[in-house]
Amino acid sequence: MNHPGFHYHGLSQKGKTTALQVAASVVGCEMNTWRTTDNGLEGLAEERCDSLLILDEMAQADAHAAGKIAYMIANGAGKGRAAQNGDAKQIKRWRTLLLSSGEITLADKMNEAGAKRRGGQEVRLADIPSDAGAGMGVFENLHGAPSPGKFAEQLRGATQTVSGAPFLAYLEALIAVLQPETSAEVLSALRGQRDQFIADNLPDEAVGQVRSVCGRFGVVAIAGELATTLGITGWKEGEATAAAKTCFRAWLEKRGTTGDHDIEEGIRQVIAFVEKYATSRFETIYTGGDETYPPYSGYAGRVGYRQHIFESADESGNIGSWHYYVLPLAWRDELTKGYDAKTIAAEMAKRGLLIRGDKLQTKKRTPEGKPAWVYHLSPNILSGGE
Repeated sequence: MNHPGFHYHGLSQKGKTTALQVAASVVGCEMNTWRTTDNGLEGLAEERCDSLLILDEMAQADAHAAGKIAYMIANGAGKGRAAQNGDAKQIKRWRTLLLSSGEITLADKMNEAGAKRRGGQEVRLADIPSDAGAGMGVFENLHGAPSPGKFAEQLRGATQTVSGAPFLAYLEALIAVLQPETSAEVLSALRGQRDQFIADNLPDEAVGQVRSVCGRFGVVAIAGELATTLGITGWKEGEATAAAKTCFRAWLEKRGTTGDHDIEEGIRQVIAFVEKYATSRFETIYTGGDETYPPYSGYAGRVGYRQHIFESADESGNIGSWHYYVLPLAWRDELTKGYDAKTIAAEMAKRGLLIRGDKLQTKKRTPEGKPAWVYHLSPNILSGGE
């Protein structure tokens, strides 16, 4: 991953577009929309090399192209093409940061086309909720304005009079600092500050995907603090770091886990499948006794079996629970479709959502009286417990 980005998302009239307009004014670039093709964005990204690429209104993006666009921009290179004589054309390349907004996220847009957002796409375009938690949309402080709307109007007015001046001043001051005799020392200090941001804000159990995003917010924090030190922002020391910390925590809270994205999504898919088809695609194994069940009716598209195992009553009066047994091919082709079936099973076993034997699969006698290898899902699968 070379050139990742950030995506503000949330309900309309929350200040997302205003925030992008301010960013465009600071850097001195134009705002564009997601309503374009990946081919069209290649040229635009190349024009924005070493600057900022701003795309508004993700809802306007083509659902089939959105994920590819996020990968392409972050990877910093366009597609390889052949000239009329068959020789390879020069590939367009760039170094740019993507700043995006929309009422929906990249995952929402890809879902429209029936696609899943992968962990790599999540890392490349970090979702930041547009609600700062103060009841004023993206704003935490109105700086004397009577309302969020009036403050947004003031900001938009300012963007009409300033274009690129802060960024140019920042670059000039930065060049003065990064002289040949001092640049190595300065860069080492900046890397140390980024590493300290990670150490201060990254949860201990976080995987590499989360660490990568935390490091990106750390770079933003360092850039802001450096701009303050160079006299560009007028902010107090520590404000840029506090803002980056708030946004990182908002991203992490929305993500819902510090684990691997694809594993978490795979487990959610298994749970959702059982919730949806618990009584229609799992054939019941009768255990005898006093329980009564509807007569067998066919189980079209059977993926496995379910069995109500009776136990002694606990304090709540519970005397049993449902266990689910998934056949291996159904596990691979339906419940974990699109993910690594063995990895999902192993992680679920760690969390107590799958009961394993000597290996991940166990032997179970089917209603036909024959033993079969199955994935034995714990009753916890429908309670969310571990």
